[in-house]
Amino acid sequence: MVRGKGKKMGDKKVVVLGGGGVVGRTAVRDLAKSGTFSEVVVADKEVEKARRYLEGIPHLSFVKTDITELATLREVIKEADVVLNTVGPFYKFGPLLTREAIRAGVNYVDICDDYEATLEQLKMDEEARKKGVTVLTGMGSSPGVSNVVAKFCCQLLDQPEEIHIYHIHGGEPDEGPAVIYHRIHYMVGKIPMLREGKMVYFGFFSEEGEKEIEEVDFYDPIGVVKVYPYPHPETITLPRHIPGLKKVTNKGAVLPLEYYELLRNAVRMGLAEEKPLKVGEALVAPIDFLVSFILSKRKEYASRLPEPVGCLKIVVRGKKEGKRMEYRFATPSRGAGMGEGTAIPASVGTQMVARGEIEEKGVLPPEACVDPMRFFEAVRSREGMGGVRIIFESVDEEGRVTSIPL
Repeated sequence: MVRGKGKKMGDKKVVVLGGGGVVGRTAVRDLAKSGTFSEVVVADKEVEKARRYLEGIPHLSFVKTDITELATLREVIKEADVVLNTVGPFYKFGPLLTREAIRAGVNYVDICDDYEATLEQLKMDEEARKKGVTVLTGMGSSPGVSNVVAKFCCQLLDQPEEIHIYHIHGGEPDEGPAVIYHRIHYMVGKIPMLREGKMVYFGFFSEEGEKEIEEVDFYDPIGVVKVYPYPHPETITLPRHIPGLKKVTNKGAVLPLEYYELLRNAVRMGLAEEKPLKVGEALVAPIDFLVSFILSKRKEYASRLPEPVGCLKIVVRGKKEGKRMEYRFATPSRGAGMGEGTAIPASVGTQMVARGEIEEKGVLPPEACVDPMRFFEAVRSREGMGGVRIIFESVDEEGRVTSIPL
């Protein structure tokens, strides 16, 4: 039986795994003041560090949690109404934590951005349905906002054909090791993309991958930036829920580009190997050294940006009343980066699940269960999102651009 049935709004309990991290602590702040939960449990391996970041916020409790110690994890989540997981890398922890939540009969939300992990989660759909559990996976920026926006734009067309997702961010004061491991993982793996209605897979550094690099205008204050193919799960999930699509792509980068290129060049040189090498008397895996090295250079590169910036841009093309139509949605931001852009949607999605606004059971990407207009209204009202500008416009087949109010 799923937890939380019969409880009054405001009497619910949420557990935030990784609640002291960059994304987690921003989500915790939003959840604590939402009025949806009487208790927000910050579950983090570095619990004292989490306390320092979140000191003074009401409705919080803290518990030291190593998610690899399953007995402890099960004890932490067993009485929760919903679990929000912000712990990456998701190719390592996403399916594991999803399975544990389903077995405990607890609703689960995460920000999973690895397509292999998403595919593993989707295999648990039947088990989640039988347990009466809602698993909302990929409820961040990309994936997350991107899925909801793509769904919304497709609903405006008679026949949607193409979805292109672009994302850029940089200048945040912190970045955890899991983020770097995630970037390395996709650089050494395969990139999924829908072309001519069929899924194709190619290497990040392959000739095919190089051809997919393009320049995208992210508007002021960012401008035109080179972006690279990403293996985020939208290219896998959107075609399952929006029929007739012929092309779905996902591309992004990190600012400043010199910081991103530092990692690309190191991975290309072979420094992502996991087999340990003997260095003096120590055994060191090149990938572990590389992650530490990149993080040691982060402040130097991040200081080149005067403040955090970011933008998610979605372009949807298709036909409306027999004519070609394109919709563009973008969120250029100044002063808000990955933390806010990922954490606020995750918090909103968690609250929607807790309040019963998402009634579907099973393992679901955002486009399968999140109402776009309800979601947009909730996100726009949040503190910390004031530096985010929303651009929504249409382009007809004559090239006329029209601004559309939401």
